[in-house]
Amino acid sequence: MKKKLSLTSTINKLLQKKQIKKIIPHNFLAEISDKVIKIKLTKINVDVFFEIKNGSIILLEDVSDFDVEFEASPIEFLLYIGSRGSDKYSKNIIINGDINTANKLNKFMRNSEKFKEIITNILGKQSSVFIENSLVNYNDKIKNILETSTEDLKDFFTDDLEIIPNKNDINRFLNDVDDIKGRTDKILKRYYYDK
Repeated sequence: MKKKLSLTSTINKLLQKKQIKKIIPHNFLAEISDKVIKIKLTKINVDVFFEIKNGSIILLEDVSDFDVEFEASPIEFLLYIGSRGSDKYSKNIIINGDINTANKLNKFMRNSEKFKEIITNILGKQSSVFIENSLVNYNDKIKNILETSTEDLKDFFTDDLEIIPNKNDINRFLNDVDDIKGRTDKILKRYYYDK
């Protein structure tokens, strides 16, 4: 009878395959070797434990002893990873445990050359160069859109905001409406009363 494999052991078998190991550059994980890392995904209440050992990532079951813990929502983690460890997104991540390991992981995230090498190993040189060039062009367009939007918002707050009525203007308007309604009611009463 075959023993049923757990999800963790299935993922670990996948991570140990030669094809996966070829993707990861040599000594890519050396700085954080033999470290147990916990990622606590808030809002979905999921804890992920993994260890870096002999140049491989090993997913672990529930572990009580770890070197460093990163705690944030899944979106905050994606933004942090997608921005390669940007300070803008790292401030949303709570770090507990070994700060030295956390700093090494952050340095690791910021090393764009290592990530570029992984993408090249996965997609091939031509495809990765095409994607990199596309991302650079896309990034420039996004910057232009954001700069234009920022200028528009600045103009709105400095110039157009004066057009929007404040609380006193609204109260004065409501009082004027009540006054006109009261005078109209008086005229209507007099008109119907005179008949």
